[in-house]
Amino acid sequence: MLNLLRMDLRRLVGNKLTIALLFIYCLFHLFAIFMMAENPTPPMNGMTLVEMEEWQFLQHTSSIASSWVLIYLSVFTVYFYMSEYQAGFYKNYLSMRRARIYSVLSKLTVQGVFTLALLATVVLCDVVGRYFFLDNGTFGDPGLFLRVLGIQFLLHWAFSALILVVVIITRQLLTGVIVGIVCSFNLPGMALTALESLIGLPPISSYFLVHEIVNYKDYADLGNTLHAVLVGAVSLLLFTAIALYMKSKEDLR
Repeated sequence: MLNLLRMDLRRLVGNKLTIALLFIYCLFHLFAIFMMAENPTPPMNGMTLVEMEEWQFLQHTSSIASSWVLIYLSVFTVYFYMSEYQAGFYKNYLSMRRARIYSVLSKLTVQGVFTLALLATVVLCDVVGRYFFLDNGTFGDPGLFLRVLGIQFLLHWAFSALILVVVIITRQLLTGVIVGIVCSFNLPGMALTALESLIGLPPISSYFLVHEIVNYKDYADLGNTLHAVLVGAVSLLLFTAIALYMKSKEDLR
């Protein structure tokens, strides 16, 4: 397990795609904040962008479809898994069931590290962009900021686990990226919400992972916080279990 994790972490740090994704995202995010400043939107929850603290602004940018963070996570997850698969390294441990499990856990750990790095980039760009373009670089309540950041990390990490499941099943780079893009627009969540309204289903869409990510919630409210943690934790465990099962059944191609 530790050897696989070390190898994957070295691939993460030494991979040019990792740096490129973070750098390109940084540029796009700063440009997006500049455009927000140039084209102010109506107040959200009675608050303008200029008045928002960092935890509120982080929520606001995460709730915009399509979510670029989800797209970048999809690209990284698919590329990181498929680069090893296409190189044929997986054949070295395919006959060892325990090694298959360790390889999935290692990939999920690396995805968690990248998710954290990507969210740190988001926060850094938020602070810089808000300071220069919105004249407001304050964090507000540190405890509330850390709560929101922790929730966003859990939800986005769970999403990367979903994309890992897709790529393990399909073994197709393009399919994984397309699924990530479709989810980033929350198309499945919107379809489920429409179906609920049409035939009177209970609000099960509120437990859909991407729906939770792209809908603005006030995480100062304890009920919303517990709901998000529940959705994120259950999704992460569920997708991890599916990924482990599918990897254990994988045949040699």
